[in-house]
Amino acid sequence: MICARCDRPLGPDDDFDKESVDGATGPGITIYRHRLPCRPAVPRQTAPVPLQR
Repeated sequence: MICARCDRPLGPDDDFDKESVDGATGPGITIYRHRLPCRPAVPRQTAPVPLQR
């Protein structure tokens, strides 16, 4: 299991929340998050960088 907030593994001794996210056209997913606030992961680039002219 991986924390959805910080992208770090959850160990058996970690305190975490489990949330089910339903999908509109599919079965959905289950996400896990640390209960205590954790540092968010470094932002990831989700779109290509435009070419500069």
